[in-house]
Amino acid sequence: MRRRDSGPDCRILNVALRRGLTAATAQWICQQAQQLGVSEREMLKAVLRAAKQGVWLGEEEWRLLASPVRRRLAKYAEYVARKVKQGYTVAEAVAELENTPRRGDLTRLLDVVKTLAVNIAQKIRP
Repeated sequence: MRRRDSGPDCRILNVALRRGLTAATAQWICQQAQQLGVSEREMLKAVLRAAKQGVWLGEEEWRLLASPVRRRLAKYAEYVARKVKQGYTVAEAVAELENTPRRGDLTRLLDVVKTLAVNIAQKIRP
C-alpha cells in the first residue's frame, strides 16, 4: 500500500482516509491538534466521535472544548456533541462539562457512604 504524502507532520492521513475523511480534513485535524496541544490521534478520535453524533465543531468550538480538558478530548467531544444535538450551544455544553464533578472528586462518594451509614445505623437500632 502506497503512503499518501500530505506533508511531513500529518501522521494520521492514511487512517483518516480509511475512515472516510478527505485529505484536506485530515490536514485540518493535524493543524488543529498542533494548535490545541493534543495528539493528532486524539484529535482524530474526537472529530470522529462528534461526527458520529451528527455534529461538526468549528475551530473556535474546538478551542473552547480543549481548554479545560486536554486529556480525553474524544470522550468530552462526544459528550458536547450529544448536548449540541439536544439544543445546547457548544459554550453551554462546555460550561456544564466544567461544572460536573470529576472522577477523582470523592465528595459524591463520601455523601453516598454517609447516607448508607445512616440508613444502616437506623436499621440496626431497635
